[in-house]
Amino acid sequence: MRTSIYITIIAYLYLALTSCGNKQVYSQYNSINDHTWQVDSLANFTFTITDTVNKHNVLLGVRNGTEYSYSNIFLFVKTTFPNKKTINDTVEILLANTQGKWLGKTVNNIIDNQILYKRGILFPLKGNYTMSVQQGMRDAKLAQVFDVGVTINQTEK
Repeated sequence: MRTSIYITIIAYLYLALTSCGNKQVYSQYNSINDHTWQVDSLANFTFTITDTVNKHNVLLGVRNGTEYSYSNIFLFVKTTFPNKKTINDTVEILLANTQGKWLGKTVNNIIDNQILYKRGILFPLKGNYTMSVQQGMRDAKLAQVFDVGVTINQTEK
């Protein structure tokens, strides 16, 4: 009898803890053709924002192979607002530490990295936004990049 009560309490606590937190608004990954990201190739992400009151976190994700040649990747990020105004950013994502150990989650030979790009931002307008992501490395063809992605979460109030 006591065991079932403890299990019930643990189940309720688990549900309470996991139901709180960030609400995912958008998440999409685009595959890179032939796992080689051309310097002129854009990964485009279009999402709709309906909430201009609550804050959001925006994350950028990169999935690369273990044979990727660098410990980082630079990205050019262009955000287009519903009113067609744009913001351009340059972002560096560290993929490996100074000893060469990959930082992300590794499954088989793929490393999945996600970084917090924007924390607690308010989207000023309702409507469709587009984020265009381009590799900003010196190589015209960047090998061993599998996917790039954008995730947007509504933060707790």
